[in-house]
Amino acid sequence: MIARGVLVALAVVALTACSSDDGGTAGGAGTVGTAGGEAAATTPFPAAADGQNYAACADGNCEVLVRESATLTVEGLPIAVTVVDGKVRLTGKHANGSAFDVSASGNGVAGWGSGDRSHTLALKAADGSTAILILRTSR
Repeated sequence: MIARGVLVALAVVALTACSSDDGGTAGGAGTVGTAGGEAAATTPFPAAADGQNYAACADGNCEVLVRESATLTVEGLPIAVTVVDGKVRLTGKHANGSAFDVSASGNGVAGWGSGDRSHTLALKAADGSTAILILRTSR
């Protein structure tokens, strides 16, 4: 009987130690579940290399976590990002004034470019109103 109690205590400690849900405060790993408070298993959400440090996108290369919406400044130009139902949409204008509007969902990839620059958006993860974007710029 004591052995069973020890095993249960060890299992509780092990499960608690494995939990990575930080409530999203660090902008990194967390869990994503169903809305509405339904009881459901949660899926681990990977960490973004740059967290929610959107300044990391200034050179056109970053991996950031976005919840609902954000503005990324890439090479001096603002890009509006929205995340709805696991779909990520980026809108903005190139330096020459031409507009772009791209979107991706799932493990999708989208690209746009102007002049000697080409940009690529890839999704590391996306669920509900949360996504991890990988942005790459090449010249």
